[in-house]
Amino acid sequence: MEICIIGWYYFPQLMDILPTVNEEFPITLVCHRSHPSLIHTEIPYFYRENRGCEYGAYDWFIKNKWKGDSVLFMHDDVLIRPRMFNYEILSPATQFRKIDSIDLDLSYIFKSVSEEKENAGVHGRGIYMKPEFIQWLLDTNDGIWWDKNNDGHIMGPTPEHCEHFNHADYELKHTWKKSKGFKIGPTILPFFDHANRGRFDRIWNPIGQKL
Repeated sequence: MEICIIGWYYFPQLMDILPTVNEEFPITLVCHRSHPSLIHTEIPYFYRENRGCEYGAYDWFIKNKWKGDSVLFMHDDVLIRPRMFNYEILSPATQFRKIDSIDLDLSYIFKSVSEEKENAGVHGRGIYMKPEFIQWLLDTNDGIWWDKNNDGHIMGPTPEHCEHFNHADYELKHTWKKSKGFKIGPTILPFFDHANRGRFDRIWNPIGQKL
C-alpha cells in the first residue's frame, strides 16, 4: 500500500509516526504550503499549488507519483490512535496494516457509523483505493475529478468562480456509481480520528474514550 498525505496542518502527532510507517508503506506528502516540520523530514514531499483542494492533489499523485499499488489518500490533520487487540496495545504506526487489509476496491474511512451517516457516506479525509480502481479512473475518467477553479475555498458561502468545497466528493460518487464489478463501501475504523478543518470538536482522554 502507498500513502498519499495532503500537507497543510502537519499535525505533529501524525508527522512523528510517519518515518516508522514509511518503512512499511511508502508515503508521499503533497504539500499545499511549507512548514518547519518539512526541514528535517525523511518523507518525500512535493509542493503543489493549492488548487482543487485534496482531490486536486490526489489526482496529481496518481498521475505523477503512483507506483501501481493500493493507495490510502488522507489529510494530515488526523490522529491515528492506539488500539487494544488480544490484550495488547497496538501502536499508532501499526494501525496502517489494518487499512492495508481492507477488502474493498474503493472505501471511505470513518471512525463511526454515525460519522458515515453525517457525511452521506463520502468525504475526502480518508479514502482507500485498490490499483484496479485507480487504473479504471485513469482510463475512463482521466483520473479523479477536481475543481480547477477552487483556489482554497473550504468553508462558508461558495464564491462565484468555483464550485462548493464538497462538490468533488459527489463528483467522485457520481463516477463510481457508473462503475461495474468493483466492491465499494465504507470502512469503520475508530482509531482513524480526523479533525474538521484542523480542529477537533471534542476532547479525548489518553485511552481514546470521549469525555
